[in-house]
Amino acid sequence: MWVLIKHELKRFFKSKFPLIFTILIVLLNVFVGLNYKSLSESYTWEDEFKSFQNFDFTNHEIASSQFNSQLDSIDENTSDKAEIEEREHILLEMQKLEENLKYYENLKMYAENKDAGKISELILNDTKLRNQRVLKKIENNNYGNSEETNRYFVFELMHQYIYDNNLTPRADVWSDYSALGLLVILFQKYYIIILPILFLIVASTSISGEFSNNTYKLLFSQPIKKHKIIIPKIISSIIVSTFLILVAALSALIIGTILNGFGELNAPILIFENLTKNPMKKCGILEYTHIETTILVLGKLISYTIFISIFINSMAILISSLFKNKLTSIITSIIIFIGTYFTAPLITGIKAFNPMTYLNSYEIITGINSLTIPEIQLNLGVFILLTLSIIFIAFTLIKMKKSHI
Repeated sequence: MWVLIKHELKRFFKSKFPLIFTILIVLLNVFVGLNYKSLSESYTWEDEFKSFQNFDFTNHEIASSQFNSQLDSIDENTSDKAEIEEREHILLEMQKLEENLKYYENLKMYAENKDAGKISELILNDTKLRNQRVLKKIENNNYGNSEETNRYFVFELMHQYIYDNNLTPRADVWSDYSALGLLVILFQKYYIIILPILFLIVASTSISGEFSNNTYKLLFSQPIKKHKIIIPKIISSIIVSTFLILVAALSALIIGTILNGFGELNAPILIFENLTKNPMKKCGILEYTHIETTILVLGKLISYTIFISIFINSMAILISSLFKNKLTSIITSIIIFIGTYFTAPLITGIKAFNPMTYLNSYEIITGINSLTIPEIQLNLGVFILLTLSIIFIAFTLIKMKKSHI
């Protein structure tokens, strides 16, 4: 078996595929990296400093004048209940305005000193104050804009983590523009399609390639059982897939480091975990949210993508056993994959049991889908993909056993 695995790997690495795939991956990483660098330059601390330094307090002064006029129109010693409530409301709004004014005065002062750390701390404290007020409203069943509220809750969580762990303050708390952040974005938006297609191209020629190269007679005429030929092909395809994943990850880190620095290993990434049977509660995102370090999440993303390659390769080798022309096998595999991947979201009601749901490694590892569809869980995804992989392998073995080669 190991001789056949070694033979398959030797044949792959002697071909032009490794060079072509590496060039494609590097070009993708360079393109996305340059775009990411452009985004980072459009949102910097220098821009924030200028914005805060140029803050106009005119609106605050106008609002303060209006509140004072309204307050003067109400008798301080009034016994009218409506006027008393209105007066209390105006005083509360004036207090908020005063706090807001003080907040922006401090922002302007720290911006003039270019103190990003103090600005981040100030924003964190202001967000905490806002969220405390929102929580009081929620206690009275006044949820307001739940999406915006959840965003502020998570915003505080991210800022607090950065502050507690003495990380470099971010002008944009949601984005990490370093090499590590670039690799996360690549897994989130690009590798989910590009890498599986490369896996398919390699694996879908495993058997059909023997026919195209006229080597099938020599291979299958050997006095060994056919499963001892098929299994090494699957294992070697998974090894090749792992190689491509590592090439993608390492080249992204090198390119990202050159463009924007390596980044911080313990930078925060939001993880969502809804283990209930119900969708997320209104304004309840913190019940399902915690933070994990970037290095830990990247480790999970790489490991899970390698696991996904088992499913992709098993499917491709089954398709490869159905054709005697490798080009036909490659095209068919890609069409089936792309077709099912992009039509899967259109099939409602069974998303949690659709294997294509679990091919987006970023969404599965971060658990974002579980907030709306709690049935979508990593464990279920592993079970579904592994079960289908075994079925694909079994069908391939049955097909090859029944074929008269």
